[in-house]
Amino acid sequence: MVGMDMDMYKTSIHTTAETLKGTLAHSKQLHDAMEQEKEEDKNDFKTAAEHIEDVVDTLYESIEDCNNSYKLLMPSLEFTQDRLNNLATQLSQPHQLSRSQQPHLQPSPPTAQ
Repeated sequence: MVGMDMDMYKTSIHTTAETLKGTLAHSKQLHDAMEQEKEEDKNDFKTAAEHIEDVVDTLYESIEDCNNSYKLLMPSLEFTQDRLNNLATQLSQPHQLSRSQQPHLQPSPPTAQ
């Protein structure tokens, strides 16, 4: 009986060892898959960060271009605004002719009746 118990014990140990080997191999596969997914996620985050950086750089350059255009156009815009204000002031005042510009009115000759 002791021999039989030992055989059962050996079989049980062998079965348990095979099960553990399979479980360990499966765990290793899961670990490797998780590491690969982790690396892919890391690369995805890195790629996303690079894209965000590129967009921010482009946006900054666009803002710089707008600022430079504003600086270039500002003197012309100010001059135009001054001219418009001057014209508006002139148009809002009653138009008076100087004496040299007024027609000389002469009395009309009397008409015969």
